[in-house]
Amino acid sequence: MKDPRKTILISGIICLVIAILASVNIYLDIVRSLPIYLIVYDAISIIISFGIGIYMIVVSRLDLKKLIKQQKVFLVLTFIAIFGSFITFLITFYTNFVLSSFLRYRVIYRKQANTDVIDIENATIQDKADYLAKEIAKLEKKKEKGEISEEEFLKLKSELINKFL
Repeated sequence: MKDPRKTILISGIICLVIAILASVNIYLDIVRSLPIYLIVYDAISIIISFGIGIYMIVVSRLDLKKLIKQQKVFLVLTFIAIFGSFITFLITFYTNFVLSSFLRYRVIYRKQANTDVIDIENATIQDKADYLAKEIAKLEKKKEKGEISEEEFLKLKSELINKFL
């Protein structure tokens, strides 16, 4: 290869395309509301790809002698590009494994506890408005029968309403 600048320019453009695709991926991860550590992994990938891409595009415009002087920088960037992404992937994989194991244990424990306490399929939960209407109807029946006076009815009704508000 006579001129490495074209190769460096192409690799910089490829890194920028990878950063753009990773930004689409991070948007989809946010929309799907994935765990935050997966979104952080995508953000680290974007930062690494974008930084290396910009650097390679800038360096591709340098003279050949200056490129040879920056040979160590290219090795460091290659190390960061390959192993940095790999290390963040391993951290994400380990975190995903640990959290999924922890959450699976908690879900099983909760399901067992719920089945012991109540039977969810046969349980009926009464709405507050329905309960309030039934209690007011009971008070009205007592008032009609003459068991309580109008003043007591209004007092009990206001206490009942305030209790639920």
